[in-house]
Amino acid sequence: MEPPPLLLLLWATALGRAQEVVAENVTVLEGDTAEITCHLHGYDGSIVVIQNPARQTLFFNGTRALKDERFQLVEFSRRRLRLQLSPARLEDEGGYSCQLYGEDTRHQNATLTVLVPPAEPEVTQGGVAVAGAELELRCLVPRARPPAGLRWYRDRRELPGVPSREQRGLVFLQLNVLRLRVERGDNGAVVTCEVTHPALPRGQRRRTQYTLDVQYPPSVRIQASPRVLREGDTLVLSCSVTGNPPPTEVSWSRSNGSVPVPGRAEQRAGPWGAELRLPDLGPGDNGDTYSCAAGNAHGRASAHYPLRVYATHCQPTVTHCHPLSPTVTQLLVSPPRHCQRPWPHPPRPRPLGPSGPAIPQAPPPPTPPLHTPRGSCGPAHPMAPPTPGPALSGPAHP
Repeated sequence: MEPPPLLLLLWATALGRAQEVVAENVTVLEGDTAEITCHLHGYDGSIVVIQNPARQTLFFNGTRALKDERFQLVEFSRRRLRLQLSPARLEDEGGYSCQLYGEDTRHQNATLTVLVPPAEPEVTQGGVAVAGAELELRCLVPRARPPAGLRWYRDRRELPGVPSREQRGLVFLQLNVLRLRVERGDNGAVVTCEVTHPALPRGQRRRTQYTLDVQYPPSVRIQASPRVLREGDTLVLSCSVTGNPPPTEVSWSRSNGSVPVPGRAEQRAGPWGAELRLPDLGPGDNGDTYSCAAGNAHGRASAHYPLRVYATHCQPTVTHCHPLSPTVTQLLVSPPRHCQRPWPHPPRPRPLGPSGPAIPQAPPPPTPPLHTPRGSCGPAHPMAPPTPGPALSGPAHP
């Protein structure tokens, strides 16, 4: 390894002198091996002494003077003296003196710096996070030297936190507190506490991810199948429930009686909610409202489904009425929606004769008005379909 520029300058300055000693500063991670080097110039065999920061002599002319086996003299030549320290501790920090005793005494200090890299940051949550309230997260680095940099991120966007630190002996305890307002949509989101430090390799950071646990009241939704129901069909209601914590009980209720309907309704529960099956629908089921309710520690919610059961066959209904005279009222009728078959029925082809070709009937005229001897319009009410008029005949044959 090429000597640093400062070292070359010192060597250049020392030219022409009898003897010179130059020491190198060292930075090491706690627990690693530190190597302290004293470069000798013009060495003539004079006494060389190395002392620790407490001014205790470690080696005297190559001979161990202090009984600390962590220090090892790995090289002592006319050009340099190399001393290894393993493992390095925080208390080993300071200046190590390289002394050369000749006609005059030469000495220089090598400064040893011990870094303490941070461990993975510890993220904790203060209290229960509830939708609509403020959440507090703490990111802790219990031990680092020098102090580390702590930052919060969510989706690569930095969040403002409140940093603090406390020195404990030779190391620092650091904390960064994040406070943010959370909503239901924040449940499951990931925030990251990131730590930077000079003891880490270039470009490397320590990160701890934390998944938000936001609690919120339940929401309930009912889906029906099929969407249009007729007499004899089976109704299937699915109640989908979400909430945090998940609701412990999902219940059904009916506006016109109890659930389950005795001998008919079938219920099934699962982690997603509940299902209700009601077979063989009839006129007595029409107009009932079915409700699904769920609750947790933060509230209750319910959804409602009004049941409409349509008749199997079309039934015309009165839509308009017009008084024509004191004794005659004109009623206009039309088929209801959601029928299995349209009303009135389309005309059928009618054969002309025993062997003649079938001639389609002409389409019937619009539904004729019905006449009633009442003098005024009564309330609209279902009526039976009128009897179709006589079919149009074809040309006469002899």
